[in-house]
Amino acid sequence: MKLVKCGKIVVASLCMMATLAGAAMPALAISPAGCTSLAQDEEAQVQALKAAIAKVNVKYDEVQQSWEFDSPIYDKAEKNKTCCLAPWIFIFDGCKDVYFDEDFSYNGSSCIDLNTVYARAGDNLYAYECDPDYTDYACDTDKKVWWALSNFEMEPSEINWLREMLSAKTIITRYSGASGAQYDYTWTADDRQAVTDMVNLYDLLVAASPEVRARALRG
Repeated sequence: MKLVKCGKIVVASLCMMATLAGAAMPALAISPAGCTSLAQDEEAQVQALKAAIAKVNVKYDEVQQSWEFDSPIYDKAEKNKTCCLAPWIFIFDGCKDVYFDEDFSYNGSSCIDLNTVYARAGDNLYAYECDPDYTDYACDTDKKVWWALSNFEMEPSEINWLREMLSAKTIITRYSGASGAQYDYTWTADDRQAVTDMVNLYDLLVAASPEVRARALRG
């Protein structure tokens, strides 16, 4: 991305020099049409980001100057008292870094003192060891359902696990407790689409400059 960003700066400078000089661009320089092409490419990225953002929930924190994106699948699972993998993303205004977390959420009729989450996707088995500081479980007496939740902060290489999972025909999440209690949940088409949408948004945010992100979010 540094090379691409530098290329845009060079093109903009050459176009400005030509305008100020009131002369045609040298044969070896980039033509004004090249500037238009770069602007079109940037606008296409803005529009792609807007389309991806429209598929998720978005919150802005004025104090932290940060944006949070989360999947609607979590609210749907809560309403239907089912399980889900709910990714969420956050970024800070003007910063390049993109942070990606995953929440494994269980809703069911049994108590699971969650300590490990397994995901079977085709021939691959993924194991997530739950951190007690980011894991909890309890009974919601109003909804008459047991719930458990564990959060994981993912590295870029670990986000590839999701891409690998999505390529499998069937994905099963096993919520496993220290007491031996467990529950298997098979992903639905909605689950798969929700994770796909969040991974696609992550890729677009990583590829975009802070300026392009700002245009997509505030434009």
